[in-house]
Amino acid sequence: MNINCTLCKKEIKNYHSDFHHFPVDENNSAEICPECLDKLIKWQRGVYAKLFPTKTIKKFIRPD
Repeated sequence: MNINCTLCKKEIKNYHSDFHHFPVDENNSAEICPECLDKLIKWQRGVYAKLFPTKTIKKFIRPD
C-alpha cells in the first residue's frame, strides 16, 4: 500500500499511521512524511521565536 505525503506528494516509506497520520479535526486529516514534518516544525519554531523573543520570555521567567 503506497501512501503519499499530502504536502509534497512523495511516497512515505515505512508508513505507520501513528507517526505519519495527522488528524486536523473530525473531517480533515493529512499524511505527512518525515521531511515535511521537520520543515513544518522548523517553520513553527520560527513563528514562535518572532512572537515570543528570548529576551521577552526571560523577563517573564526571571524578572531582574
